Amino acid sequence: MKENIIVRAKVVLSIVLVFSLVMVNHVQASETNYDEIKTTTYQFLQFVKEGHNHAAITKLEELKRVNEMHSIVPEEKLSYDELITLINETQSALQDTNTSAEEKYHRALTVVLLYDSIWNEHDALWVTWKSYLEDEIARVLEAEQITNASIQHLYSLYERLLPALKVSLGKEEYGMMKEHQESFLAFLSGENKQDELTFIHSLSSDLKAIPAEKKEEKSFTEEPGFIWLLFSVGGLIISTLSYVGWRKYRGESDDKKEHKERGS
Repeated sequence: MKENIIVRAKVVLSIVLVFSLVMVNHVQASETNYDEIKTTTYQFLQFVKEGHNHAAITKLEELKRVNEMHSIVPEEKLSYDELITLINETQSALQDTNTSAEEKYHRALTVVLLYDSIWNEHDALWVTWKSYLEDEIARVLEAEQITNASIQHLYSLYERLLPALKVSLGKEEYGMMKEHQESFLAFLSGENKQDELTFIHSLSSDLKAIPAEKKEEKSFTEEPGFIWLLFSVGGLIISTLSYVGWRKYRGESDDKKEHKERGS
């Protein structure tokens, strides 16, 4: 009887231990992944800035592998195909000898702004880039005439933001930014007959309305799945302990009864 009680107690302790290890491993894995990918991301941009394109491509491939292993970029925000397309286009630009150093840097920056937005909720680099774009818009608006070249320049800066914005903003906010992209492309193709000044003012206003921080998301421990798991394991532990306690009480009662019968 006592041996059975000890066995059941060990089972309960094992469940608690396994559950605790799962939680610790989850937290440690997240921190490790971010530390690893942060270093790789910033090294990648530095290599591009210095013109070390082959080294930069190696780092870019590392970013791709790390995401495939750990899903750093949330697929519900940016699909795997979209991410791979972005990475492949960046790699092609770095390999192309006809692509200017500025264009290569801008392509690389798009990737960096995206990855940086994953772990930087309060001081994301895309916020700084957005401020720079707003300054450039103000400079263009001060000019006497908005030219096709100035629109091309603004779009080049704007395009760098889009993947990071898709991950950081809500659907409605990002949808507005996507509409501006379509307007940009229509202007550049000559299909948009809208007044350029009106469009640029509208773009400037919407950019300024974007919050500088991500909307707070639920942590892993706040997710319904975790809460359900916590209650399930907790319930199992309580029921097991109750059963062990009842069997122990029952065993002690039987022992007393048997001892009493022997005494009589």
